[in-house]
Amino acid sequence: RFAVVLHPYYRDLWPEFEFQLRGLDQPFHLIVTTTQADAPFEARVRSAFPGAEIHVFENRGRDVGPFFQLLHDGRLDAYPFICKLHGKRSGAEGPRALLGEIWRRANIADLIGSSAQVEKILRRFETCPHIGMIGSPRFRLPNEHIQHQSAWGENRDATLELAERMGMRREDFRFDFFAGTMFWISQEALAPLRKLGLT
Repeated sequence: RFAVVLHPYYRDLWPEFEFQLRGLDQPFHLIVTTTQADAPFEARVRSAFPGAEIHVFENRGRDVGPFFQLLHDGRLDAYPFICKLHGKRSGAEGPRALLGEIWRRANIADLIGSSAQVEKILRRFETCPHIGMIGSPRFRLPNEHIQHQSAWGENRDATLELAERMGMRREDFRFDFFAGTMFWISQEALAPLRKLGLT
């Protein structure tokens, strides 16, 4: 029913993801992307998930570049739904580092925290085919804490340009995203992105 695409840029975070993924009752296919070959790490992944795919990609676009490469290469085609996760960190110490820890762990809990949570998400997709993405409500922007101006950052023009390339008029674009790029997505929602041919 689904694949999990995990980009553990910080490979020492693998045990967190392994623990959560091992706890799921549903069968899934695991695809791990990383930025450098690491035989001991790959052995640890395959000892827990013998069928896992591991791909080494150039470090571009943080976790987004490897995800788009998988999409472009057709590695995600077989799965109706994909859960995209990555090993987020923000700084080495201090408040930003703490925020990164909270952000990652909250996303993991909300997206794959239990078999019941995963089943709820899958059933939501299956009963409401118009839904393309599901993510943590805590990180859905803009919201009451982070308004449009702050949420856009410097990405407004590039985002609207991509939307136009996908056939959407700027004035019809609804700004709505999951900060941190961890989410569930349907195959149908990925199709227009794949047609963009982003490298």
